[in-house]
Amino acid sequence: MRTPVFKGNVVVSNLPSTMTADDLADLFDQYGLVLGAKIERWHDRPGGAQGMVDLAPDTSVDKAIAALHGSMVGAQKLSVRRAPKPAAKAKKPAAPRPPLPVPFSAAKDAMARPAAPPMAFPANTAPVRKVVVEYRTPRRIVLPPRTPRSGEAS
Repeated sequence: MRTPVFKGNVVVSNLPSTMTADDLADLFDQYGLVLGAKIERWHDRPGGAQGMVDLAPDTSVDKAIAALHGSMVGAQKLSVRRAPKPAAKAKKPAAPRPPLPVPFSAAKDAMARPAAPPMAFPANTAPVRKVVVEYRTPRRIVLPPRTPRSGEAS
């Protein structure tokens, strides 16, 4: 099963190496409701770790950024900014619809007229399928009257 992607709305850079996700959540807790916090550490890059915080409501994000950007935690100066919003996926254009079936009255009129040249249809059109649903009430089963068996009192 694929793990869900954490989508925070605040990015905190230059975190101390001793900071945990709970410490990061506690840091932002006074500004709003912390829905989640995550810290990513890179061993090949200097400059501390980077964290993401999901903070609600959206107005508290601006207050937290204004208060915590440039503040010192341990020996590190934090860089706090709003997380970039994900780009919207481009939608593919819809495939063209196949032509509608000809109503019966129009087909009847076409039979009376002289034949027209055949129309060219695209090769990839799917046949139009028609589904008819019938609703029926169940039949009532009537059983014949029961006759007593031999030795049975009626």
